[in-house]
Amino acid sequence: MKNYLSFVLVAAIMSGGVGTLTSCDSYERTDVTEEIYVDQSEVSLFVGDSLQLTASPLERDIRWESGDESVATVSHGLVIGHHAGTTTVTATDGAATFSVAVTVKDEIKLTDVIPSVSLLDMDPDSRSLITVTPVPSDANNVDRDDCAWWSDDESIARVEMSGTVYSMQKEGGTMLHYRRGTIIKNIPVYVSSTHPFPTQHILSKDQPLTLKFIDFDLGGKNKAWYDTTAGNRGGGTYRSGYGDTGSADVDIVNRRYIGYTASGEWLTYTIDVADAGNYRVDTSLGAVMDGLFHIEIDGADVTGPIVAVASGGNTTFAYTTSTVLNLTAGRHKLRFVMDKATYNLLNMLFTATD
Repeated sequence: MKNYLSFVLVAAIMSGGVGTLTSCDSYERTDVTEEIYVDQSEVSLFVGDSLQLTASPLERDIRWESGDESVATVSHGLVIGHHAGTTTVTATDGAATFSVAVTVKDEIKLTDVIPSVSLLDMDPDSRSLITVTPVPSDANNVDRDDCAWWSDDESIARVEMSGTVYSMQKEGGTMLHYRRGTIIKNIPVYVSSTHPFPTQHILSKDQPLTLKFIDFDLGGKNKAWYDTTAGNRGGGTYRSGYGDTGSADVDIVNRRYIGYTASGEWLTYTIDVADAGNYRVDTSLGAVMDGLFHIEIDGADVTGPIVAVASGGNTTFAYTTSTVLNLTAGRHKLRFVMDKATYNLLNMLFTATD
């Protein structure tokens, strides 16, 4: 076999069949282009910061230069920012060069972030947008993408990275969190078919709270209130003055009190308890004869029947009746139920007793 292959090779050479061995072919040598590469083509750093650039091939003898050393200097690929501005760092080896755009900025530290809301009230199956403003507005030491949103309970509300909040059908409260760098903000969100009117009603040990009966929740009939008769016989425009179009059948007299009450009617109030404990509730009412009512917290009767002691006249208002509620911290729904309605209603006064 070896002798046969040798014979074929010799025959091929003699006949010019092996093109790579013929004397008629010629080759033209081309020079190899020298090139170098740097691991970054543009960099940004703060005054006083440094950043290491790496050129390849590593074994090359690279010469580094800065176009403006008042802005940034470079040595062995180490770039140091000195003053705000722009320059170009060049890596050179013979005819091969690679340029890196350098931007040096004064560092403006992020000190705070301010959400557009501190608390969010939402209807079930709705959405809302929370925006966040950095402080100062031109802070530049935290990357834009170094942020996150999350919810403690996504069965109540979930939040997207855009700050869009989606409430679920389940009513209740949860906490939303926003992080930018190391700064974290917490935003309570409440999902409910009724909402505080006209503002929050906050109970604390620091000072008593006077809650007007005409400030029952927004939400409409069978949710925020129940009235047995149609129309507002009191003629008051207090609620509509705040934009509430869903309580036209509640009898508000002189923009001041609930009148023309009837047994079986009720009103709902959202209360936010800052300090857990016992609170005495004094009821200011006007009545010529005793009546009955009870108070519910989050759907449960917590008082049983309470005698509404007559004040001496339907418009002679006085704090004639008291009871004590034990309340946990957080948001609650208080419902005032008129079991035997012989009275007009002015205020509830909440005072911590602990």
